[in-house]
Amino acid sequence: MKSNNLLFFSQLYHEHKKAVYHYVLKMTGLQMAAEDIVQNVFMRLFEKFGTIKQPDRIRYWLISAARNEVYDFFRKEKLRKEDSLEENQELQSEHSVESEFAELEMKQVVLREMELLPIDQKELFVLREYSGLSYEEIAQATGTSKELVKSRLFTIRQKLIRNIAKRIGVKI
Repeated sequence: MKSNNLLFFSQLYHEHKKAVYHYVLKMTGLQMAAEDIVQNVFMRLFEKFGTIKQPDRIRYWLISAARNEVYDFFRKEKLRKEDSLEENQELQSEHSVESEFAELEMKQVVLREMELLPIDQKELFVLREYSGLSYEEIAQATGTSKELVKSRLFTIRQKLIRNIAKRIGVKI
């Protein structure tokens, strides 16, 4: 790899590693597995860097590669979604201790409910809410239509709202 390509690769790594890591972490719930998968994804990018024909689609390529790695991980480890737990909680708030605790508690409720979703629903939710992909990018990554992605995400959000409301004792 030429030095200017190496510099470009390094720039891409620093620009996209956080989004890929958060997607993988939310999908697996395991910090060490997420780190390994992200490393594998970027190693694959490094190996295939010269063959990528559309550099403007690197983000899509990375998320697709991460998605494949996550599914390989699930197949190899035969993990059940009930076993995966969120290991890292970052709480950055300027609120009082009470509001910080309430916010953390609500995040945990959301994460627990998210973990109970079927893997295909969890994936769509994570791709949109944590990885920031557009509906079009999610449709391409999952091989579905943009309209179907929108519809499914609406249904998933409604399901999460109902389940969370039920869990915290709020009628909707």
